[in-house]
Amino acid sequence: MAAARNANAIGIEANNAARDANAVSTSTLFWTRAGFAAIIATLFATAWAAWAAAEAARAAKKSLDLFQQAEKGYLVPVVDLLSRGTSAQVSLVNRGRTPVMIYHADLGLLAKAPVKAAPIEAFFTLGKFKKDVLIAGEERYEFGELELRSDTKIVYLVGGAIYRDFFGRSHVARISVCIDLATGRTSVHHATNFDEWDRMAGHTNGKKRGWWRRS
Repeated sequence: MAAARNANAIGIEANNAARDANAVSTSTLFWTRAGFAAIIATLFATAWAAWAAAEAARAAKKSLDLFQQAEKGYLVPVVDLLSRGTSAQVSLVNRGRTPVMIYHADLGLLAKAPVKAAPIEAFFTLGKFKKDVLIAGEERYEFGELELRSDTKIVYLVGGAIYRDFFGRSHVARISVCIDLATGRTSVHHATNFDEWDRMAGHTNGKKRGWWRRS
């Protein structure tokens, strides 16, 4: 009898121990799952915050780009023939809202049509034109009156200016005009290659300097 009671007591204790162990295991599993869920929630919150920050940065950049696009100055060429086509008045007009700084300007008069395969030079011999000139909105940069004397009936006026806008970016104002000296008609010559001018402008874009600084 005593042995049976002892065996029964031992069985009860073993059963209680198993139940306690199962309770501990269940509790441990619960907290493990809760911790894993917390980690997942933290990662999700971090990812969402990073996405929101990236979206805000993209929106801010787009807003800044639109603002700069609307406010920046840009030069538009104007060519007027004078004296029955024997000379031309050439200028660049700033059609933007903010000033630009011209740091290179030149023109050339060619008897042969420029071609895409050959970039035009950045330096010509028509005359020394003013550089490091600040042009406000709606103001003009004047090349002056240029004589159009030539042995050919058609000449090509090419050149322009490299300038920096208010936001520090460099651009090329292109002048490429075909002039018929016999009729006095002008037209844009689209085949002119400005690669050399673009290279000069791109070189200055790689430098961190304000728009008021020289290249």
